[in-house]
Amino acid sequence: MQKKTTLLSLVCFLFFISSSLLTGQDLASGPWGQLVQIGSELRLTSIGDELCRLVMQEDAGQDMDHHHHGLKAGRTDTHAPAGLMGDHAHGKGEKMVEYKYMNMSMAGSRAGNTGLDTGAARMFDGNMFMVVPEAMTMEMHMFHFMWAPSDEVTLYVMPMWVVNTMDHRLFSMGGGTSTFRKTNAGFSDLPFGGLWKIREDETSEMIFNIGFSAPTGDIDNTTPNAMGAQGEFPYPMRLGKGSWAARPGITWKSYTETGGRGVQLQSDIVLGANDEGYSVSDEYRADAWISRLLDEERRTALTFRAEALWKSNYRGVDADLNPAMAPTARADYRGGEWINLGYGLIHSLKDGSRLNIEILHPVYQHLEGVQLETDWSLSASWSKAF
Repeated sequence: MQKKTTLLSLVCFLFFISSSLLTGQDLASGPWGQLVQIGSELRLTSIGDELCRLVMQEDAGQDMDHHHHGLKAGRTDTHAPAGLMGDHAHGKGEKMVEYKYMNMSMAGSRAGNTGLDTGAARMFDGNMFMVVPEAMTMEMHMFHFMWAPSDEVTLYVMPMWVVNTMDHRLFSMGGGTSTFRKTNAGFSDLPFGGLWKIREDETSEMIFNIGFSAPTGDIDNTTPNAMGAQGEFPYPMRLGKGSWAARPGITWKSYTETGGRGVQLQSDIVLGANDEGYSVSDEYRADAWISRLLDEERRTALTFRAEALWKSNYRGVDADLNPAMAPTARADYRGGEWINLGYGLIHSLKDGSRLNIEILHPVYQHLEGVQLETDWSLSASWSKAF
C-alpha cells in the first residue's frame, strides 16, 4: 500500500509539472505561451486537481467496480485520438488487434525559430555542407496486439514496418547542384509492455503505461553516398535507436453525456549508448484532448488535441558519419521543441470495430541546429476487440 501511494504521488507530481506548462503560470511570455490559451480552454488545471484528488484518496473500501462502466459503455471515444497510444485498457480475457498507419511530412529547413532556404542551410553556423536535405516522408505501418490477463492489467506488443524517404540537394565543387532521393525501409524497434488500470469509476479512468522498446531496428545498413561509395544512412533515416528504451506514461480520461476529455504524459527514455557509440534523443510529450459525440448512438465523435513535445540532442557520435558532409550527420542537430494541434474523427462500425483518424499540425517549432521542419502528420487506424 505504501509503495503504491508513493508511486501515485510521483505520478501526481509529474502531472502538475506538465499542467503548469500547459496552463501558463510563469511561461506565458516564453515559447510555451501559445499553449496558455489552449490549456485554459481545456481546463487542464481542474483536470489536474481531479486527477490528484483521485490519486491521493485512501484505497480502503474503494475497490474498482470493473463491471459498472456507466457513461463509458458502448461509446466510441473511450479511445484517444489516433496519434496517441497506450491510452486504453481492456477487461479480463479480452483481446484487441489494430492496424495503424502514420505518415509525417517534412519540407524546408529551419534553425531555431527561423526558416532557411537551401543555400542558407548549407552555410549555417560557418559550415559548408556538401549535401542538404530538402524534404522527408516517414511512414509507419504498425500492427498492435493487446490481451488482458486481468481487469487491472493489459499487455501489448506492436511490431512496425518503417519507410523513410528523403530528398537531398548535392552541391558540386564546380558550383552546380543536383538532387537525389534515398529510401530506407524495414522493421523498426519493437514497443511492448503493460497498461495498469490504476483507477476506474463510472465516468473516468486512469492508466499507467509500463512500456519499453527493444532495439530491433537496423542502424547499420548502408547505401551509396554522395561520392558513390557505400555509407551508412544519416541519423534521421535510420530504422531504430540501436538501444533499449523505457517508455513510461500515464493517461487520465473523463466522460460526460456529450463528450470527453483526457490528458496523457508520455516519455521515451534511451537506456544507454548503442553499438555505434551514440544514444538517440530522449522524448517527453504532454497531450490534452477533448471529444464531442455527434450522434445519439455514441458511435461517432470529433476529437481536438493539443501537444507539447521536447526532444534532446543525441549523445555521442557515430564515427562512420562525416559531420561536415550534411546536417543530418550532426548528432547535435537532433533536438527541439514543438507545439502541435490536431483534429480527428472516431467512428465505431456495426461489427464492433473502430476507425480512428487524426491530422496534426505544428504551430510552433524550435529546432537545434538546422533540421527539416515538420509540415503535418497523419494517423489512421482500424481496431477490433474480441
